[in-house]
Amino acid sequence: MAMLPLGALFDTIRIPADVLYAALVNVRPAGVGQTLANLLGGPVIQDDERWFYPLVRVGGAVRWHSPAARYLSQGWLAVPRADQLAPPGAYWVVPPREPGRLCDLGRVGEMVSVGVSRLAGASS
Repeated sequence: MAMLPLGALFDTIRIPADVLYAALVNVRPAGVGQTLANLLGGPVIQDDERWFYPLVRVGGAVRWHSPAARYLSQGWLAVPRADQLAPPGAYWVVPPREPGRLCDLGRVGEMVSVGVSRLAGASS
């Protein structure tokens, strides 16, 4: 595990697991990694089974408008070893494939919006 500074090489968005799973309603747990890789295009960390952290380009905070998931551009992020692909602890749901390749912020936002919408519909 390494502590890397946010705002240098990447930023991240802390997404609650229930929001992400609601967005991926028909995806089995074993398929979450592949679905996120196809959907977001970059690396994603999962921590404590409660949070997902897609890594995004630095500077997107001004374009982030979802209160359901927090954009993080300052501080530190615990980043798992490259070979940590399963619990315990933080692990890569989608491991980095090539240097500089990060998740698409717009797609992350769309996924969060879908998840929030589905959760709101389920509680109505």
